[in-house]
Amino acid sequence: MGQARIVAITSVFLNDPPIALLDEPFAGLAPEARKALVRVINSEKLKRSIVIVEHDIDTLFECVDALSVLSAGKIGQQITSPSDTTKIELMKSFYE
Repeated sequence: MGQARIVAITSVFLNDPPIALLDEPFAGLAPEARKALVRVINSEKLKRSIVIVEHDIDTLFECVDALSVLSAGKIGQQITSPSDTTKIELMKSFYE
């Protein structure tokens, strides 16, 4: 399943879109498949903008340059340099 998803996502990049939207690309992937997909995204983000909708914040921090948290349809937080403190504050904001 993980390899099939990575191939599917990689095929999106083969069309060379200026912007790619990935919806929950890490959902259900085993740890090794997640690492492989992070490598693909890190390589492709040098060529285009990539918007990722994802709940796995730890994995997101491995492959994004900026993170926006949506709450009730509005941007609740924007983060450009993640740290452990930022992650803790971000997680708290989900439960407020």
